[in-house]
Amino acid sequence: MAVVVAAALAVSACTGGDGTASGGDGTASRGDGTASGGDGTASDRDCPPEAAVPGVRCLTVTVPLDRENPGQGRVELAVAVIDNDDTVVDSPVVFLNGGPGGGIVHLAAAFRGFPFDVVAIDLRGSGISEPSLDCPEIDSAFAELLSLPAGGSEDDDRYAALLEECQDRLVAAGVDLDAFDTAAAAADVASVRAALGYDEWNLWGSSYGTWVALAVLRDYPTGVRSVVLDATLPPDVDFLAELPVNATRAFTELASACSADSACAGRFGDVRTLIRAAADRLAADPVSVSVVRPGTGEGVDVLVDAAAFYGVLFDAMYDTSALGRLPLLIERAADGDLVELVQRFVDGRDPNTLVFSEALYEAVVCSDDVPFAEPQTVTDGLAGRDPGFIAAFDTGDFFEDCAAWPLDASEESEDLPVVSDVPTLLVTGRFDPVTPPAWTRRAAETLTRSTVVEMPARGHGLAVNDVCSLSIMLAFLDEPTAILDLACVAAADAVRFVTD
Repeated sequence: MAVVVAAALAVSACTGGDGTASGGDGTASRGDGTASGGDGTASDRDCPPEAAVPGVRCLTVTVPLDRENPGQGRVELAVAVIDNDDTVVDSPVVFLNGGPGGGIVHLAAAFRGFPFDVVAIDLRGSGISEPSLDCPEIDSAFAELLSLPAGGSEDDDRYAALLEECQDRLVAAGVDLDAFDTAAAAADVASVRAALGYDEWNLWGSSYGTWVALAVLRDYPTGVRSVVLDATLPPDVDFLAELPVNATRAFTELASACSADSACAGRFGDVRTLIRAAADRLAADPVSVSVVRPGTGEGVDVLVDAAAFYGVLFDAMYDTSALGRLPLLIERAADGDLVELVQRFVDGRDPNTLVFSEALYEAVVCSDDVPFAEPQTVTDGLAGRDPGFIAAFDTGDFFEDCAAWPLDASEESEDLPVVSDVPTLLVTGRFDPVTPPAWTRRAAETLTRSTVVEMPARGHGLAVNDVCSLSIMLAFLDEPTAILDLACVAAADAVRFVTD
């Protein structure tokens, strides 16, 4: 199930165990801010072609590779500063992208026109920051991996071999993979603020970026005016064990929403029954689906068995705009028509368009997640499920993969809830398949000045993709301590299902 589910998870994150690590009262509180980020230096650089537009300035912020051993080497962080007109927020907002491994500087032009200035950072190892932990070995095999059965071991073995090739190349080039974890990324964020000369700014993390933002709150709170957490990943959840539970919850929420809509219920009946029918058909008779790769127009054949079907459906639930079509697409899948569902997946995950560093993802998982998780909890979470579902959401391979990546485990304090009194807005979506609303509420429990907003018709991020959550976010950034007007949440439309 390597390329389908691994690609789906790549825009999210993996976080650590059950929060039982020792450490006083079992929480990680705000630091004293003494590591002010004064170890970074900024210099201008050319923007990527797609980001080279008026109002966007690109820089390199150079920081130590290892702050405990500053002579060991340097990291060159790619940063974009987006200067917008008619801003309603005095201090800039720094955007921290998902992954771990997702680049963002190349998308800087998308932040033009926002009512606040934006700072976008390619976190260490991602995007065009150097050293890059991208794996062209895996990117070049994208079509090959999609042609392999997802329900067996063949694609997992091939992906693991390609990942090992990437690791060997990076190590031979002198890259210290131990230097790439969430704590180091948080320190980099503080360094960027100081290097750019901002007295204060606002953090906006999405998906894995929320984990980084929480680490900044814990370790480097100085200069943080407010925080927006969009699709929250608390550091104390066991991502590996909870993935199948979260997938089931999302599928159930989709079925419940359809049942509550008379037209949808009348047309499709129980969506859970449709999902299982599609999975059973594809388990017995996998389908090769021909779609087009974005960017090149090249054709690619995707072998879809039950495991791949679960994976592409899970991935589709990230996209709020796709939710209304999913019952129809599931029904089509049960009839053997998967073109639209698979095309959506390829459009979003193809390395021709997705800037993603696979080795950074693996390094963070192996440092920050696996050391705090137990293989048995993963096995327990899959008990009683059909073979396709198990193949799709069995994260046990991470334990094997990380055994081949001998990285140091993060400090136990990295695996604890973060305590802070910095004003924080947490936004979540009802249908988010990977960072469920319960995780958002869990993170808010130790953020003493926080507000949680659950949008009733949203998948996974971003808060700016609908008028209601954007208006709430802007009001919060304007006055982070004010009581927010959440009336638009109650008045928000339900998912509008397409029935033909």
